[in-house]
Amino acid sequence: MNTLNTKYMTTLTAATEDKKGVYIAFPTNSLLQSIYKHKNYKTKVNHLHTKVGITIDNFKNRSKCYYNNFGANFIFAPIFILENNQEILSVEKKILEAIKQRFKRKGRAREWLDTTEIQLIINIITQVWKEKNIDFQKN
Repeated sequence: MNTLNTKYMTTLTAATEDKKGVYIAFPTNSLLQSIYKHKNYKTKVNHLHTKVGITIDNFKNRSKCYYNNFGANFIFAPIFILENNQEILSVEKKILEAIKQRFKRKGRAREWLDTTEIQLIINIITQVWKEKNIDFQKN
């Protein structure tokens, strides 16, 4: 099970749904499911896996894709809010590189990780922001 207490995790709210930035997402049950059901991708995940993603659209639209794929047994939580699309895009690769040094990818999916250590992921991302002097708001 994910190591961050989801009871205290801020999921999508009216205050964050129109924002953009970095999010964490993960299924909450043990059933292995395709990361993209419509195309039956071979990579399958469950509560033992975590997705780190970015959106330059907004969190609400991005979360819909996951809930359509995984149903209600899923947590989508914005963790960092950024206003500048260029900053979001410019650090995506750095974030994934830093996380990849610590965690294995799940299957061929570069943003799905074989871990439940959400707090450690958040700490790694925070360090990347600080190294790049990027102004962010932690959700």
